Amino acid sequence: MLDNDIIGVAKNINSILGIENDQYHKKGVDVNDLLIIATSKVLNVPLFTEERVQQKLPDNIKKCKIPAVCRMPEVNVECNNFTSFVKGSDRIFG
Repeated sequence: MLDNDIIGVAKNINSILGIENDQYHKKGVDVNDLLIIATSKVLNVPLFTEERVQQKLPDNIKKCKIPAVCRMPEVNVECNNFTSFVKGSDRIFG
């Protein structure tokens, strides 16, 4: 459930990325991604995503994907790749 804390953190991340007037980059995060990241931060829980880590960060910060945004010092959210997590669990799903 969204609350004022989550919305406030999402707005802060939005500001860090320099996004104005909902002008998100098609190759970067969008408003839903920011709400997911903010929820993880407020609840202090790890985030799981299917997005891979961007080895080289883009010149345009608006092109950052979820893992890159989570790694920003101002955001600082633990972000895990879902597929890597499942493979690393050594469990067989069938």
